[in-house]
Amino acid sequence: MKFTNKVLLFASMTLVGLSGCNPDPDPVEPTLPVASFTWSFAVDSVGDIDSNTVDLVSTATGSPFLYDWSASNGSTISGETATIFFQDAGVYTITHTVFNAAGQASDSTQITIANTASNLPCVGAVQSLTDCGSRTWKMAFADSALWVGPADGSATWWQIGTAGIQGRSCLWNDEWIFDINGSMEYKTNGDVWSEGYVDPNPETCLTDADVPSATQAWLSGNHAFEIIAPAAAGQPTKLKVLGNGAFMGLCKVINGSEVPGGPPASSVTYDIRNIVQVGTKRYLELEINYTVGIWRFVFESED
Repeated sequence: MKFTNKVLLFASMTLVGLSGCNPDPDPVEPTLPVASFTWSFAVDSVGDIDSNTVDLVSTATGSPFLYDWSASNGSTISGETATIFFQDAGVYTITHTVFNAAGQASDSTQITIANTASNLPCVGAVQSLTDCGSRTWKMAFADSALWVGPADGSATWWQIGTAGIQGRSCLWNDEWIFDINGSMEYKTNGDVWSEGYVDPNPETCLTDADVPSATQAWLSGNHAFEIIAPAAAGQPTKLKVLGNGAFMGLCKVINGSEVPGGPPASSVTYDIRNIVQVGTKRYLELEINYTVGIWRFVFESED
C-alpha cells in the first residue's frame, strides 16, 4: 500500500496530538532536611584550647533556611555556626535542628566538659558588666530608671521621676556587683524599698531587720549570673540572674508576673536593651515582660 504525503502528515499530527494529551508528570515533593554537625573546643587568641567553649558547624543537607541550636545548659542560638560556653563541668546534650520547605529534622550529641571554668569569657556583655574583673552597678539617677508601659513600649504608664528618686533613697543606695567569675553580689546597704510585697506596710523604706522572714531572700546575698546569646537575629542578648531572691531593679518583677508578698524566684531573666558609655559613666538598661506589660530598669556604674 502506498502512503501519500497527506496521509503521512495526518498520522504525524495525530501522534503529536496524542502525546500532548499525556498528563504532566507528578511534581517532585520536597524532602525533609538531614541534620548533622561537627563540634570542636574553641581556640583562644594565643592558640590555647578553651575546653569550656564549644564551636559548632552545621553540615546539614536539604537546603535548610533556618538553623537552630540548643544545649542542656539552657543555651539557644541560631545560625549555620554557633559557639556555646559551658561554665560548669558535666555531660551536656547539644541538639541541632534545621528547617526547610518540607519540615524539620534534628541531630543531637553529648559532650563532656571536664573542668568548671574559673571565669566567664570576657567578651560582649560580660566584658561590659565586669570589665573582665569586678564592676559595681547602682540605679541610675534618671527619670526613666524605673519605667513601666505596654508590651510594645508605645506609651508610658509610669516612671520614677526626680521626686520619686528622692523618696526612694533606700533603693538608690543598693549595689549589684558583677564579677568575671560569674557571681553577682547584691547589697542593700542596710535598707530596702517596700511596696507591700516586702512588708504589709507599703510605699516606705525599711531597715533590713524589719523585713519579714518570708521575703528575706530579697536582702543582701551572693548569687550568679549568665549571659544568654540571642536566640535569633534581631533578638536581644539576655542577662539571667540565678539564686533564691536574685533580681535587678525591683524584686517583685519576675518573668510573666509580679509577686506581691513573695515567694522570691530562683532566677529571673532580663533582655539587655543597651549598655553604653557616656563620659566616666556606663549605663545598663534592662527590660522584662511581666505579661501585663514591660518594666525597664536603668543602672549606672562609675569608672
